[in-house]
This record gives sequence, structure tokens and C-alpha cells, in this order.
Amino acid sequence: MISVSSAVLCQGKIVPVTVEVAFARGLPAWNATGLFETPARALKERVRKAFEKAGMEFPLRHIAVKVKGSCAGADESPADLAVAVALALASSPRSGDRQGKIFAAGKIGPNGELLHKTGLREIIHLAPTDCRFVIVPSTDGEDRLGDISGIPVRSIRKLGEIVPFLVREPQT
Repeated sequence: MISVSSAVLCQGKIVPVTVEVAFARGLPAWNATGLFETPARALKERVRKAFEKAGMEFPLRHIAVKVKGSCAGADESPADLAVAVALALASSPRSGDRQGKIFAAGKIGPNGELLHKTGLREIIHLAPTDCRFVIVPSTDGEDRLGDISGIPVRSIRKLGEIVPFLVREPQT
């Protein structure tokens, strides 16, 4: 199981969420808990399109997604970038044990493009203090945006950049 932290804007407040993704035995399926059915279907479609846009294959497995801490009536998508990052890590044999303690702050648009969230700086400040780094969507191609509260912030243009980046990242 892969776990990635994030946050959503819920009725004017930023609420921390944790996303867990795991593969289960059985036929290809998508089971999402912690979400209502309609947002879960929309989330799957945005994540699938982000995989497509990055030139990656969406895993044809039984995928279990659990979103903890989201809020009914959230103003924005329920941590879809965190789900996509966790799914990319879970499906990559190259990521090994290097996936822990990541915070994803961004969202995925309807066509699979990675987008900044509103209030990004405030959201990043919710990253756990033991977080290895924060992933944000890039608008200018900048690889390293610096540190926020001592946590390195890394920007990506597409989902496919996350796994090679993790393999290069030294273990702490």
C-alpha cells in the first residue's frame, strides 16, 4: 500500500487528507472509499487521463483507493493529484521503498492536465514535518522551487516525472 498526504478546500477551510492506494487480487476494478460514488467516478477518469497525458499505462488491476479526512461538500476535487501520485508509485517496480512521506499539492483538470490549487502556499504548510518532499504542478518547468518550512518542494509538469524523480532522490 502507498500513502500520500494532501489537502482539500472544504467550505472555506483547508482540510488535510491522506490517500492510500493498493492493488488487490481479482479482476480489474476501481474501489474508492471515503468518497461519494459520483466524485469517485470523476476522480478515476481524471487520474486515468493524467496517466494517458503522461504516456503511462493506467494499471489494469483491482485498485483500492481510500481517502481519509475529506469533507462532504468539498469545494474542489478530492485529492486527485495525491491519488495519481500514489497510483503511479504503486504501479512502478522502480520506486521500491522510496515512496514514503510525500505530500502532493495540486489537482488534475478534466483533460488530465496538472493544475495548481488555490491557496497552494497555505496547503503546503499542512505537509507533515517528517515529509521528504512536496510535489506541486509546474507552470514554468522549474525543477526545484526551494523549501517551505524546511521541506523541499519539487514541481512536475506531468505524472510520469514522479517515479524517475523518486529513484534519483537520496534516502533519508
